Amino acid sequence: MSRLTMCKMLVDNELSSGQVIGGAYKVLRSLGNGSAGTVYEVEDVRSGNKLALKAFSPHQGDLSLLKKKFIAEARILATLDAPNIVKVYDSGIDDATKLPYFVMDEVVYKDGLPHTLDDVDVDGLSENFVKMWFEDLAAALDYVHSMKIIHRDIKAGNVLLRPDKHVMLSDFGLSKVINEELSEELQIPRTVVTFAKSGSAMAEAVKGSAGYMAPEVARGEPATRNSDVYSLGVVFFRLLTGLWHEPGTYAADVLRDRKYRWDKVLPWMLSDNPKERPYKVSGLARLLVRPE
Repeated sequence: MSRLTMCKMLVDNELSSGQVIGGAYKVLRSLGNGSAGTVYEVEDVRSGNKLALKAFSPHQGDLSLLKKKFIAEARILATLDAPNIVKVYDSGIDDATKLPYFVMDEVVYKDGLPHTLDDVDVDGLSENFVKMWFEDLAAALDYVHSMKIIHRDIKAGNVLLRPDKHVMLSDFGLSKVINEELSEELQIPRTVVTFAKSGSAMAEAVKGSAGYMAPEVARGEPATRNSDVYSLGVVFFRLLTGLWHEPGTYAADVLRDRKYRWDKVLPWMLSDNPKERPYKVSGLARLLVRPE
């Protein structure tokens, strides 16, 4: 089979209902897709358990690089084990389709469909839920950072809602491992950096999602745990206000008179200066008390 034929098969191939991947996972239905992978609900034919399977199926971009990043995401997730992070149980390359895949927790809401915080209607949203989600994600992010991993794409669309209304952090496709030993052990490919000429300056291409990106990352500086903290702050500022946070604005002004003291937490996370942001965020939940 020629390289061109193989590339076309990888890009165009979509798994069908009843198809068995990896010799053990029967496809039931598609749950959604992204730039480098499609997620399916599958049944483990050995146990009967329902899981989610993400199969490599890029729709655009450099096929070789996307495939490496897809495999890296599986390896990164396989090292993580925390209550509010999607857990990977198996991975491989399917013999029949030659598609890389990995198997993970299936996170669907009460209606049996995947929902993210992007699907939440912020009008009338209970602050009790927002506080609970903050506790979930703050603990998850501190854990990820303790493993020397930068997520680099914290956003509402990468936070899945469980049936019990708690949330789970997902999609580590843009993550960066900052521990060299772990990076070598997992065989994580180095990030390929491209440059675009802007006047006489060379600007580094940035990775992340518009609106959630920390100001320093938007300027082309490397992502850090501090930029993850900023992005998490944007998520909660938007849940509480329905507005996008604009760098350089004073967030506390629109966060006063809330049920909890968000004006003591989010402005800290949303500081324009990354060095002024909190190093850990799980402890900030203790500041979310009712105003006196």
